[in-house]
Amino acid sequence: CETGTTSCGGTCFDLSNTTNHCGSCTRDCLGGTCVGGECTPYVFASSTVAHDMLVVGSSLYWVDEMSTVWTCSTAGASCSPTTLAGGQFIPTRLAYDGTSCLFWTNNNSGANGSIGSHQLGSTACPATITGLGAPQGIAADSSYIFWTDTAANKIVRYPHGGGSQVPYTIPMTNSFPAGIALEGGFVFWAEDGAGNVEQSPENNWVDSNITGGLSSPWALSVVGSTVYWVDDWNPGSVWQYTSGAGASQVIGSQDYPIRVVGDTGVIYWTNWGSSSNNGELRTCDPANCTAPKLVKGSLQKPEGLAITPSDVYFGVPGASEIYRLVR
Repeated sequence: CETGTTSCGGTCFDLSNTTNHCGSCTRDCLGGTCVGGECTPYVFASSTVAHDMLVVGSSLYWVDEMSTVWTCSTAGASCSPTTLAGGQFIPTRLAYDGTSCLFWTNNNSGANGSIGSHQLGSTACPATITGLGAPQGIAADSSYIFWTDTAANKIVRYPHGGGSQVPYTIPMTNSFPAGIALEGGFVFWAEDGAGNVEQSPENNWVDSNITGGLSSPWALSVVGSTVYWVDDWNPGSVWQYTSGAGASQVIGSQDYPIRVVGDTGVIYWTNWGSSSNNGELRTCDPANCTAPKLVKGSLQKPEGLAITPSDVYFGVPGASEIYRLVR
């Protein structure tokens, strides 16, 4: 092959700008383009709103915070949304228990909220949990379902097989518990109103503070044994916590970060933006995040975010679009 090109299956390609051999042989950008050996994001689905999302197997799931939980296959280059559950009441966050069940919170404007479920595997899922206040964040494993309730100012643990709800009421009023995540036998949650991130053993409510003094800690996610969250204003920042190392800021001076996800050696986050069309998707190595990469800018209020070993998906509610980035 000539200088600057590489043999892929016996044919020479410039890996810096070849869409189906981008950066390496057979790396296909699908609907994106190849620029400098990296794929660009492209519109994977349109005419749909995604405030929260996740991927299970070869399916993408998301909620629109109006009335519907949606899904589509990730196997193709584009997405044809289908309804998984309609007639919901402000579906807000999604969680997967790792084995069989997809769960979501129905926030319902602060009264008569509920937890919905859908069976994806062979194990039966709990029936809809009703009579709640305003469930916001949700996390689940094979033992328990946890959710935050902003109206009742509490965290709730519920046995996966059904039974009684076991609440923990937050001592400080108006703490507005929001994001929640599970890692290493502990439950972690963000208290948006109080500016704290807390943890407790899953099976015994013993609250301990991870960090305080934040402006507005919000969505949490887990990568390996590290818990990440965003502090979404004044100024916006991304944080991390690992047992034994404590909490530390990964990056500051962000424009209203709203979601964060990651994989080994990399995190992605969406900046909601301070105006209607200056949202962003950014990424960096959390061990050295002094110069994060702008993946996509000029977005209209990006929010939902999901990651797989091969792709990143992010919802842009302001444009009623879902983007896909081939990693």
